[in-house]
This record gives sequence, structure tokens and C-alpha cells, in this order.
Amino acid sequence: MKQPETMTVHILDKEYHLTCPEDKRLELQQAADYLDKMMREIRASGKAIGVERIAVTAALNITYELLEQKSKKGAQQKLL
Repeated sequence: MKQPETMTVHILDKEYHLTCPEDKRLELQQAADYLDKMMREIRASGKAIGVERIAVTAALNITYELLEQKSKKGAQQKLL
């Protein structure tokens, strides 16, 4: 089994070094890109000021999206 390797992602103009298995690097990069996009949109809207507030707002928005998708999937499975 291969050891996890360090990779670098950029989120809201900051560089983060993360350990990740090689076969999950693409997914982690996509997640980082999505988070960066959400945080930039929140910052541009002016609704949240400060990196911490922007990050929490983005986390809440992403969690809401995830829960909404899970709820829709659960409702679809009940119909089957």
C-alpha cells in the first residue's frame, strides 16, 4: 500500500499542504477548488467580512447543499 503524499491546494489566496492518498488527489483538488469558488463568491457579495466568517458561511452553504441532496435521494428511494 502506498503511503499518502503531500499535495498543495490554494484556497482564498492561501496555500495549504495536505496529506492525501494518490488515488484521492483529484477529488481533494476538486473539493478545494469548489471551496475556493464558494469563498470567493461570499467575499465578493460583501455579506461576510473576514476569512473566518467567509469560511464558516461557505461550510454552512456546502453542508446545506449536501443535506438537501441526501434528502432528495432519500425521497427518491422511498418512491421506488
